[in-house]
Amino acid sequence: DEVYGLEMPSDHLLAGAGDTMQLWDVARAERLERVTFARAEGGHIFGGERNPEQRAYVFGLATRARVVCAALSDGTVRLLDARTLADASA
Repeated sequence: DEVYGLEMPSDHLLAGAGDTMQLWDVARAERLERVTFARAEGGHIFGGERNPEQRAYVFGLATRARVVCAALSDGTVRLLDARTLADASA
């Protein structure tokens, strides 16, 4: 999948590609976490014939303090903890 977002909060790298986000420890070159995004209920799906699985793709990432915002192709923004990739929307 193509990479559409990279962020580097502290010594970690966040990479958004396809329908996933990955958290990497840069010093150890080790992937710490990976999350796969499901399409939001009622979300829009773009891509038509090019997206037969109707996946929600990462279009961009932005970090603020310990929160990473992922803009997805289903028209949603997901908020995650930048250190664990746990849901931070609550």
